Amino acid sequence: MKQNLPEILDTIHDCIDRYRDQPLTDVVALSEILRTLTAYLYYLEVEKVKYHNDWLSYVYNSKATSQSAKVAEADQKSPELYQCRKISEAGQKVCDAIRSNISLFKNMDVG
Repeated sequence: MKQNLPEILDTIHDCIDRYRDQPLTDVVALSEILRTLTAYLYYLEVEKVKYHNDWLSYVYNSKATSQSAKVAEADQKSPELYQCRKISEAGQKVCDAIRSNISLFKNMDVG
């Protein structure tokens, strides 16, 4: 299944919205959200690799004279890399929170 960055980001945002609105006792729904979120975070990582390769190319091909100027130019030409990094980090934190909620519910004495 080939995904583009806007579709990936939309799905990640949808998962997080669903998690925010989901009762924490609905382990099946939380598990499905976690499954979708982790899959789309993987797709985001694939895109991040592509953007990182582009970024490296910008640095390598830059006509700037200093390394810091080359990096700044590459950062400007590849803003998606920063976006992918930040969303990936935040998404992993949400995955951790969902796992904690599922684990907590499974360990509760329900009965």
